[in-house]
Amino acid sequence: MNKVAKSGRRGGRKAGVPNRVTADVRRLFAELTERNIDHVHAWLNEVAEQSPAKAIELFLQLLEFCIPKMKAMAIDVRSPDVDVRHLSYAELEARVAAEL
Repeated sequence: MNKVAKSGRRGGRKAGVPNRVTADVRRLFAELTERNIDHVHAWLNEVAEQSPAKAIELFLQLLEFCIPKMKAMAIDVRSPDVDVRHLSYAELEARVAAEL
């Protein structure tokens, strides 16, 4: 094992901070989208005339750049000793947080 691996991570950005290049690309893409929103609307309408399904597909693909995808989660909060139907919202939140 090398010295860096033994002593932990060195330098770099903190966890959760986006890569600068990624942030720049997202900002530029947002600016490009804002400047061309009328064109995008017209282009989608043109595609929809021939194929509404294709227009919807393209629209959903564009949404991926604007709205983050939600990830489905299943958390089992059942407990043999507690009827979870009688727990407060705060108690349920605490159980969910403990599962994450």
